[in-house]
Amino acid sequence: MVGREVLDLLILVRIQVSEICAGDQKIPGSSPGSPDKIMTKNQLVKKFYKINQDLYQKGRDPLKCHGPDHHMRVWKYSLYLSKALEKRGRKIDYQILIPAVFLHDITAYDPYKSEKDHWNHQDDIRAAEKVLKKLKYPREKISQITSIISVHSTNTKVISKNEPVEATILRDADKMDVFGPLGITRILMAMSRRFYGIPEIIKIYHKEQNIKHRYQMMKIPEAKRFVKENYKYSREFFKRLDQDLST
Repeated sequence: MVGREVLDLLILVRIQVSEICAGDQKIPGSSPGSPDKIMTKNQLVKKFYKINQDLYQKGRDPLKCHGPDHHMRVWKYSLYLSKALEKRGRKIDYQILIPAVFLHDITAYDPYKSEKDHWNHQDDIRAAEKVLKKLKYPREKISQITSIISVHSTNTKVISKNEPVEATILRDADKMDVFGPLGITRILMAMSRRFYGIPEIIKIYHKEQNIKHRYQMMKIPEAKRFVKENYKYSREFFKRLDQDLST
């Protein structure tokens, strides 16, 4: 298992190195408030990651398992998947993908601000729109970004076959951060904040097969291959947890 984790880390490092060696892609009209100014992909990432960090710092009792480090991992996974798809001729709009990645869980930074007094993904859509409008982000892109955020959740009932490729990338990349030791730790942190006990966690993630559902939701083959061993690890963990609680 350690070997697999090291391999995953090396793959992500290789992604970052290849990005630097290939040169930073320029994205026309990607500067918020200045449609004619060109920002590179890395500049856009840096800008929205800084926004994410600032929101986290201002948050009231934020959910640390959905913090800036989670958003950055989702970006690294998104970049990995994007490169795989680009090799097959798919076009990726990073002006949409990058903001969506770094804004997809931001209301977890102030989880009790919701009308329902707990964080839910519908709040993320409104919060992201507010941030983008304040930045004077290109108007035609805001609805696309919020639409992508709206279907990234595990609770998404129907996944359109014709959805934007950026929506598929974000959802798969987000799911990739659920599996393995780190993913399990994040799950336990999140569930404990909602006052779920061990029996309830076992019911959701083992008996109701939530882990399997998340894995099956992923549509990009490279995403499933990348997390396959961590997926097996997670299923075995919750199975063993159920067995230990039953003895």
